[in-house]
Amino acid sequence: KSTKYDAICRIVSKFASKIEIFQMKKLVNAACMLLVIAVLTSCLKSNDDEAVYYNDAAITSFTLGTLNRYLHTTTAAGKDSIYKTSVAASSYKFNIDQINHVIFNPDSLPLGIDASKVVCTIGTKNNGLVVIKNLNNDSLKYYTSSDSIDFSQPREARVYATDGMSYQKYTIKVNVHQEDGDAFGWKQMADNNQLAALSGMKAMVLGKRIFVFGNDGGTTVGYTTTDGNEWTTLTPNINTPLTAGAYKQTVANADSIYMMNGNMLLRTADGSQWDEIGETTAIAKLIGASKKELYGMTADNKLMVSRDGGHQWQADAIDASASLLPTAPVATTCYPMNMADSTDYVVMAGNSTANAKAAVVWRKIAEYNYHSEPGQWVYMEADGNRYELPQLDNLTLVPYDDGVLAIGTVNGNFTYIYQSRDNGITWKKNKYYQLPNDFDTSTTRYAATSDGVNIWLFGGVNGEVWRGRLNKLAW
Repeated sequence: KSTKYDAICRIVSKFASKIEIFQMKKLVNAACMLLVIAVLTSCLKSNDDEAVYYNDAAITSFTLGTLNRYLHTTTAAGKDSIYKTSVAASSYKFNIDQINHVIFNPDSLPLGIDASKVVCTIGTKNNGLVVIKNLNNDSLKYYTSSDSIDFSQPREARVYATDGMSYQKYTIKVNVHQEDGDAFGWKQMADNNQLAALSGMKAMVLGKRIFVFGNDGGTTVGYTTTDGNEWTTLTPNINTPLTAGAYKQTVANADSIYMMNGNMLLRTADGSQWDEIGETTAIAKLIGASKKELYGMTADNKLMVSRDGGHQWQADAIDASASLLPTAPVATTCYPMNMADSTDYVVMAGNSTANAKAAVVWRKIAEYNYHSEPGQWVYMEADGNRYELPQLDNLTLVPYDDGVLAIGTVNGNFTYIYQSRDNGITWKKNKYYQLPNDFDTSTTRYAATSDGVNIWLFGGVNGEVWRGRLNKLAW
């Protein structure tokens, strides 16, 4: 019918002048197809039936197809090489902002994806017609799902309504990572002379702040930073000076830092304003914390727990002989158990005379739900384990990358960073985690901690400050 023919002509003529000449054939074919459909419709239906032409237009879906990815590798001869693989990219979701007319993928495509040749499927409202604006001029190219499009930079797309009178413009951004997610690197921050003066130190994170406590000539002092460069000296509001070894018995849970100063247990939320929990003889040393529990050891090396912030202590449950508990050093760390709510893994390790070949490792699952039963410490059996944690001096455990890193020294020198991905059972050297090349590896004055995204390393005679990061954890 003439009205249907006129509508089709309006769609074509609306933007035909801007379409690249070599695309006109596709548009003409599309118009002819629409015209045939319209004619067939008029023949099959009564004279009173008219096709409906809509005046609104929108892109309703955007999905990627299979894309090429180019990766670097090293040949057996040590030469760099590049090989091509393919990635089924349909699983990468694209958000469509219908207010600002922006289409983008919040989860970037992997490094090496060739964004200059992208095959995609674009869905529209009421079968609107999509065209892509040229990168260099105002000409428009008819979109088809079989042709690749250069999305190495944002592209403008238009969707025309079937009435031929209106259209909407969208900006399409295909985000691709520009760095290897599994690459780990260190950045050296400014040296800190105050840290250089410490003869021993311990680091922890509370909120967005990093704390370092250490022995400065017979007393424990503390410093805090948020970026590793600018530091603030802590001025505790306590009458009794902190002992030289108090820094060794300093731990952090979800909202507070606890410190044993002699027999007095202290607590702070900022490092300056301290509260006295009270004197206690229930423990001889404070060794660790989970979100809601504190852990200590008695003078005869029995494990104790407090579930009320250090006011009351009781023997903690263990599944093996207490002779297998670590004696010195004793390192603990805590991190969430991803498969369960309100639950933490707590890992404890150290040296013991019960095992002369390797460190002893214990693990506890700490649950905090209302009806949860108290957990117990489980000894990680060494029999048949090819990947035991070696005995390390100055041992520090750092939760990172869905696992635990163990850092320590042998005969006063650093060796390797060991990683456990199974919550303390096996410990392996990971090629990604190496100490900084310029770090003073002969120092025994060091501390390490993690804020979840970065590993912070402090120490050396120059007060070195290093920040390490696995790229994908910062995305």
